Formats: sequence, structure tokens, C-alpha cells
Amino acid sequence: MIKRGRRPSAPPIPIQGDLVVQEYVSLRNESLAAKQNQQTILQWTLATVGVVIAASVAASIATGDLSASDRPGVLFVGAALTGFVLPTVIACALGIWLGEVGRMERAGHFLRSREAAWSRGLATSSLPDDPTHGLTPLWETMLKDAIHPLYRKNWLGTLASVALFGTLMFSSLAAGLLVAVGPGGLVDNCPAIATCGELTWAPWVWSGIMLAAVPVLCLASLGPTWRRTNKAASGRD
Repeated sequence: MIKRGRRPSAPPIPIQGDLVVQEYVSLRNESLAAKQNQQTILQWTLATVGVVIAASVAASIATGDLSASDRPGVLFVGAALTGFVLPTVIACALGIWLGEVGRMERAGHFLRSREAAWSRGLATSSLPDDPTHGLTPLWETMLKDAIHPLYRKNWLGTLASVALFGTLMFSSLAAGLLVAVGPGGLVDNCPAIATCGELTWAPWVWSGIMLAAVPVLCLASLGPTWRRTNKAASGRD
């Protein structure tokens, strides 16, 4: 007969307090790291877009000096870079960026719950200069509940970043369509493609899919996190 081991006892109260403080600090660091990763992703995305655009502009300028037989190949490469590769990179970068936003929000939601427990539910109406909770962490709660305008979370920056990704996506797809089906583009220089209706419509279908990917990614990544946070906030009211 197998004997079950005795259940270990809980650590002493002072050690529990130290563990909770370390947990709080660790999650604050995780939230800060997620914020820094968001900035890094934006910077690398902008750099990638700049390199691809510069290469596409150089290729388009060079097409004027090419023969009629060589021009379709260069135009195909330009259309693939601007209309396929670049939107795919932007969509992947947006997905990673949204993952970091969700990671930051999850850490913030947990920390707000800790702050509410430490203040016995009064953290949502406290300020740093309140002597009643002078030793209680309140930062994440103030960011969410916006007790004072000075501490309100900057959602404008998040929305602006999403708008930037959407603008980059739209611009790259527009450039790809211009190179593929615009005047003097790939279709005009390649009769075989012009006579095939499926190939002519393919860039438009691809552009619609990629444009729809931006709101779908945002809703799929941030929707559950924001609904969970708002539900918890309404439950405290």
C-alpha cells in the first residue's frame, strides 16, 4: 500500500510577504520588457519597410533602361517585394507586437488584482498622497482606472501604433498593385499575364485578404484581454 507523503506546510508569514513582493517586482519587470519589445518591433518594421521601398524604387528606375524581354522579370520582383513579401512581414510584425501588448496587459491585470487585495478593495479610489495607503502599491490600478488625469494610461500610443501598421500595410499593397496592374506595370509588359483573368485578379484578392488581416489580428489578440479586464473592473464597481 502506497503511503502518501505529508502535505508540506505553508512558509512562514514573513517569507510569504517577501515572495509576494518579489512576484510583484517580477511582473512589473515583465510589463516593462513587453513595452520595450513593442518599441523594438516598431523600429525593425520601419527599417525593413524603408529597405524594401528603397530597393523597389531603384528597381523601378532601372526598368527604363531594360529591354522589353528583361522588363517583366524586374517588375515581377518589384511586385513580389512590395505586394507580397512586405505585407507578410508587416502582418507578422503586427502579430508579434500585439502579443507583447497582450503580455503587458495580462501582467497589469494580475498586478491590479494584487493591489486591490493589499488595499482591501480601496486601491481604485486612492492616490499616491493618500496617507491611508501610503505603503500600498497603486501604480497599475491608477493606470487602468484613471483616478487622476496625470496617471491615465496612454491608449493613444497603442492606437497610433496600430494605425501605423495599417498604414504601412495599405501603402505596401498599393505599391504592389501599382507595379503589378498599374500603367506600365507587369500586366502591361507581359501579354501572357494580361490574357489570364485569374492572374489579373490575384493581386486584388491578396490585397483584400491582407487588409482584412489587420483588424482580425487586433480583435483576436487584444479582444479577450480587454474584455477580461473590463469585466474585472465592472465587477469591482
